[in-house]
Amino acid sequence: AWLFSTQVDAIAIEWLQINVPPSTSSFLSVSYSEEYNVVATAQSGIGSTIVRSVDNGLTWVLSTYSDGTFGFIYDIASKTVSSTTYYLGVDDSGTVYKSTDKGITWTTAAVITAFSGFSVSIGSNGVAYVAGSGYKVFSSSSTSGYATWTSKSVTGITPLSNFFDVSTFDGVNAVSYTHLRAHETGRNL
Repeated sequence: AWLFSTQVDAIAIEWLQINVPPSTSSFLSVSYSEEYNVVATAQSGIGSTIVRSVDNGLTWVLSTYSDGTFGFIYDIASKTVSSTTYYLGVDDSGTVYKSTDKGITWTTAAVITAFSGFSVSIGSNGVAYVAGSGYKVFSSSSTSGYATWTSKSVTGITPLSNFFDVSTFDGVNAVSYTHLRAHETGRNL
């Protein structure tokens, strides 16, 4: 598994390979917080590993999960809301993981039944979205500690596949999906 980092200077952008823990096999998602903290999820054996770095990827530390072993986490996101930085991850069994200590320790925030999560995004207002199997999108808020998730309606599509990405920014929300015969992106929630 490899991760790359870059710093922008006045002349060019150069991507450099950075060190990663030896227990990781393939990275699926990386989130960089406003606190200069990097959290990444990687597949490792029977589930995922979450690793974190506070020095822009020079060194990495394994995160811990209070309930044992992580599922297969497809995506992680981070956002600072009212002076608390939230980290959320979503896995293939609908488990939403949460950390509020810079990714050091993780807990189960919620489990969304009959759902495989592929993407998570947190807005600056604290509203988060997860998207995944069966064209499903759910939302939650930092005010509930991301414990309660509500199904959101997405219109104008035929539910034949899955949503693979969700993004939110100050109330503007978008999802992308793959149709069985065509690819469309950018539906508004």
